[in-house]
Amino acid sequence: MNRLSARLAMLLLAAAALVSPARADLKKLLAAVPDDAEAALLILNVNDLASGVSAFGKGAKITDWAGFTGPSLLAAIDFPYPTDGLDLAAGLVIYAREGDDEPAAILFPSDMAAWKRTVVAEDAADGLFKLGGDVAGWGALRDGRIIVAEEKERVSGAKFTGKFAEKAGSLAALERSQIIAVADVAAWRESVRGSFELLGTLIEMSMAAEAGADEDDIAALKQIGKIVSEGALQALDDCDRVAIGVRFGGEAARCAVVAGFQGSTAREVGKLKAADRDILRGLPGGPALMVAAFETVEPMPSGSMWERLLGEFIKSGLKTQSAESVGKVEDAMKAWAKFSAQTTGTSVAVIPAGDRLAVISQHFSPNPAESARQIEEYNRLSSRLSRDMSGATIEESSEEVAGRRTAISTITFEDGSEEAAMISAVYGNPMFVAVAETPVGVGVAMGSGAAARRGIKDMIELKADAGLSTSTLGETLRRNLPPRPLAAVLLDVTEFARATMRIVQVMGLPVPNVRFGPSGPIAIGLYAEQGVLSLEVHVPTSAVRSISEAMERLMGEEEDTPIEQ
Repeated sequence: MNRLSARLAMLLLAAAALVSPARADLKKLLAAVPDDAEAALLILNVNDLASGVSAFGKGAKITDWAGFTGPSLLAAIDFPYPTDGLDLAAGLVIYAREGDDEPAAILFPSDMAAWKRTVVAEDAADGLFKLGGDVAGWGALRDGRIIVAEEKERVSGAKFTGKFAEKAGSLAALERSQIIAVADVAAWRESVRGSFELLGTLIEMSMAAEAGADEDDIAALKQIGKIVSEGALQALDDCDRVAIGVRFGGEAARCAVVAGFQGSTAREVGKLKAADRDILRGLPGGPALMVAAFETVEPMPSGSMWERLLGEFIKSGLKTQSAESVGKVEDAMKAWAKFSAQTTGTSVAVIPAGDRLAVISQHFSPNPAESARQIEEYNRLSSRLSRDMSGATIEESSEEVAGRRTAISTITFEDGSEEAAMISAVYGNPMFVAVAETPVGVGVAMGSGAAARRGIKDMIELKADAGLSTSTLGETLRRNLPPRPLAAVLLDVTEFARATMRIVQVMGLPVPNVRFGPSGPIAIGLYAEQGVLSLEVHVPTSAVRSISEAMERLMGEEEDTPIEQ
């Protein structure tokens, strides 16, 4: 029996090898990138990529993507070199340096003579040849691979010592990808920084030029922009490499992003340890447009960029930037910092609530009762800002919900403003926020009065083995993302589209009659380890198909049907 099982296993392994498309070894492909490259696009098997894109296109009903072959896919992306005489299964490399007008390429020949005839190659000295016909540039055969570029010196001076592979670092997370992009961030840092700073200048100029713009509002927005800019530029300065890998298939497309850091950013990333707990726990089950959650082993340190941003956003809503008003904001933020210092993470779900939306969230805490007292103090200090805020009034009260003392904030927005019209359409006006202690921490529910009370009641009463974790969304996260994400996002594009159209109807605007088909949620996971951040994205074909079919119906290819409620 053991001998039979061993033979069967060998047969299965041989069959798998026969049916799996040949792929270039990633290390071998990286070694084929010249030392002077500062960014490279690696296609491990052009035919495999074409088959995957075609399968995804068929599954997602993207007509232009269906039926690709290796050569036709390269033609679709305007690859300049002919494919006759090339071994597309052996891979392909397109690489560039910062400031290049055109990228260069590394090709793998199956019939070198045939390819040279196709490009009307004219042999020159030192093993080089000049490309003719419709293709300009120079080429050479080096160690079984063709290097082609516009500049002769770039071809003749190419060296292959593995320098680029060394800078790329570990790409183990991308090994199953069909196409991988790798960038040496140091080479592009100044141009990226310049573009970022130019964007910031243009935004400031547009704010200053806006008719009737308030000086305090402009100053507050500039301060928010400054905080974001400082954080982004610090991360850019510390980032030394970025790599992106994508794989297409008939059921889904997967994308993985890896970013390596040094300096202070690497130290901060190193502190992020994902908790070995279910980050969706405590959220009630049922349909959701979007779910987002994160949790670390230890509470996040106070004084983070996010806390600074929250304080600046609150200040931006003040009627005047007086010392008294700003002082009240600072007092509230100190209370929020104490609350945050006791929480290890947060989960949030945006859910349908009749013809509007509601938001429910859990702030995870090892001591729910103490955290509930701390957020109550934050609410007390925040309510002092009611008379200082423009556009809204806040009233605080408390009541018992599901046997728990629950703080209720009633926020009434001034009629006539664009913000009030939008918030009223999405959540209702007044908007209610209910806060209470729950089994996993502190629950917060926001929406209409009924939606907020129902949301907080569900979170208080939810049992450990129920809720969103055991729903289709929870199963999607576990099935489609690697285990133990630091943070995760689940987005149901169909529910999102339906809700958006209902809200547009509530606002009194015309809405086309569209029916959306079923779809699976898009899943995104964030991971951190030893100064490296990685992102995993899973996009099911059903999510894209639902939208593409709806657009076909909208364009009249099928009879219009009423929007689903």
